[in-house]
Amino acid sequence: MEGRKLTSVALILIFLAAGIGASIFAPSSQNFEWDTSVVRNVTVVANSSNLFALKLFNEIRGNNTIFSPLSIWIALAMAYEGTRGPTAEEMRKVLNFPENKTLLRETIAYIMRNFAGGNGYNLTLANSIWPNEYYPINESYVNIVKNYYDAYVRSLNYQSPERAREIINSWIQNRTNGRIKELIPPGYLTKAIALVLSNAIYFNASWVEKFDYRMTWEEVFYTPHGEVTALMMHKTAKFGYAEDEDVKVLEMPYKGERFSMLIVLPKDVKIMPQITLEKINAWRRNIKESLVEVTLPRFTIEKYYDLKKPLMSMGMYRAFYNADFGGIGPDLYISFVVHKSYIKVGEKGTEASAATAVGIPSGISPHEYIFNANHPFIFIIQDKTTGAILFMGELVDPSP
Repeated sequence: MEGRKLTSVALILIFLAAGIGASIFAPSSQNFEWDTSVVRNVTVVANSSNLFALKLFNEIRGNNTIFSPLSIWIALAMAYEGTRGPTAEEMRKVLNFPENKTLLRETIAYIMRNFAGGNGYNLTLANSIWPNEYYPINESYVNIVKNYYDAYVRSLNYQSPERAREIINSWIQNRTNGRIKELIPPGYLTKAIALVLSNAIYFNASWVEKFDYRMTWEEVFYTPHGEVTALMMHKTAKFGYAEDEDVKVLEMPYKGERFSMLIVLPKDVKIMPQITLEKINAWRRNIKESLVEVTLPRFTIEKYYDLKKPLMSMGMYRAFYNADFGGIGPDLYISFVVHKSYIKVGEKGTEASAATAVGIPSGISPHEYIFNANHPFIFIIQDKTTGAILFMGELVDPSP
């Protein structure tokens, strides 16, 4: 498919010292202009969701963080399709959506068709909508999420909320290769639920230059709370490399070269540089192939988030209180936004998955460099061509 030549995904790990309570992301000066070209708007989606990602990270970051901003962004985009008035305006500002919903849905339709593949990697992206069979969801809304978001639609009887929860969680688990289980906790679904919206994303790819298991051993990793012992992988090979006065930047390709991991490591463990979209893009532009001696921790992170308070703190208030989802049906509001993510980085490659549910009730130089990632870092899975962030997180302590 021609569209697949236009989109690709990279895993970006941003290694940073972990400051306590500080905002590490500076506001972006970029202004994203949506236009009539769907292909150009894919880049706008990337930048818009990335800006949302940088803001949300400051709300939820903690000891070892992992989340998928793209999953959250798309799930809330499905909810945004049914908003009107001030509710739509608040969601648009927080999530950087266009006022013209047709531009949004056509671009997401393009992403759903082209952000997937299996040539040496596995990337899947899936949406679903679970209406209450006794609530009159507007047919026009259901058609939009089916046709543009490629959403699976199944009506459920929420008079048995635990059974409904089992069905939705099972769908999520199947779409994430079994990695995301029990996304919706017990008690979150009630008989008043009018519909649930969900998104699932799964990524798995092998390194071009795999680490040798014989070159993995225990070493010191420096956390904000002191030294810990972690399994550190070692590899010397040609990788993309760049640096500036504050950071060292490494790019490690995955098999098929469609994906890569970009790692940004502060030169001073005590100084945390501010991160902007402009800086991320500049680091990517300045990458050049060099011989690099890499030390990287092997790690696994799994996290669960209730995003209601973070989203409200970011300015999305009316969607939860005094909402207008008239495009879906009468008397609706968002009761919960839950998200769960998983990532595993090891000698062979990277596996990452995430899911989001939205509940809506009614009522460089050619010589060798040293790159030792032995202190806290932030990681981002980003589309290589557009820069769209699929996953984002923070590793503070890789010890078991």
